[in-house]
Amino acid sequence: MHANNANSPSEQVLAENPARPGDVSPTRGTLYASDFASLAEGDFPADLTFRGGSTQIDNSQGDAMLRFAGGSWFHIPLTATLAESFVIEFDYYTNETYAVLFVSPFDAAVSGRTPPSYSGYRQGQFHFFSIANTSVGVAIDAASDSLPKANAQHSAFTDGVVPIRLEVKGNQAKIFVEGNQIVLHPSATFLRTDVIEFFYGSMGAPGNGYVGNIRIRSL
Repeated sequence: MHANNANSPSEQVLAENPARPGDVSPTRGTLYASDFASLAEGDFPADLTFRGGSTQIDNSQGDAMLRFAGGSWFHIPLTATLAESFVIEFDYYTNETYAVLFVSPFDAAVSGRTPPSYSGYRQGQFHFFSIANTSVGVAIDAASDSLPKANAQHSAFTDGVVPIRLEVKGNQAKIFVEGNQIVLHPSATFLRTDVIEFFYGSMGAPGNGYVGNIRIRSL
């Protein structure tokens, strides 16, 4: 279930959330930023596009976050098209036994897939997997299942809310978790569009995923 809210997220979010270590100025090239603090629990942000499933504001993790049920996804319309170099930052947590979060520039060529299947990878995706609450796979898809991916294991996503930084510079893509570089892919292919897609999928186990404090900017 989701609900629309006439109030946009806080305009002060950039001033309230200074750059994380290694970041550029949080105001430089900003395409979207919100901590959802101004929204009521149960709402869905008016400046996002609900695509399917169940997504709503939830405060159970301490700060306002978007709570996903399995098979849920939304789009973030940006103020401009992504530049050659860009950064996507957000906080993430899942209490699912088996779950996956995909984050990618929206690809209109596959928009007919409803919902975007987490078993069908496509070019230019960041993947976050929780597996039996003991290990987490992190991957950057190059172009298709037939091409190499950069993968790593990390155990933080099911331990609590952690900051994620996704950095793309040309064809080089990196994933940082809690400030530490986890994955480097030297030849990933990412579209440059004006929409970012978040998709959360699970394999039937009870639980939810949570995303908050989203910031997207060109470098």
